[in-house]
Amino acid sequence: MKRGVFKIALLMAFLVWLIVGLAAVWGRGGIHEIMKAKEKEQKLKNELIELKKENIQLEKEIKTLKTSPESYEIYAREKLFMKKPNEIVIYLPQNEQKNGRK
Repeated sequence: MKRGVFKIALLMAFLVWLIVGLAAVWGRGGIHEIMKAKEKEQKLKNELIELKKENIQLEKEIKTLKTSPESYEIYAREKLFMKKPNEIVIYLPQNEQKNGRK
């Protein structure tokens, strides 16, 4: 009889350990959730780095536009597609691949 009780107690302890282990891995706040949060954090950090680089580039562009009339004209022509009065502008398509050819 004692041996049967011992087996049941051992089985119960194993089941409790299994449930606690599964909850630690897959449950709320478990290892799986923490790993996903760390991945998301790393993606956001990378995105922040890229946005900071873009911000620095835009600040340089703004500074150049404020200090150089030539750059202002180039920006207006290239980015805003503006032209001078009585000027004809011909837009050529960018290099595109057709049927797998360059």
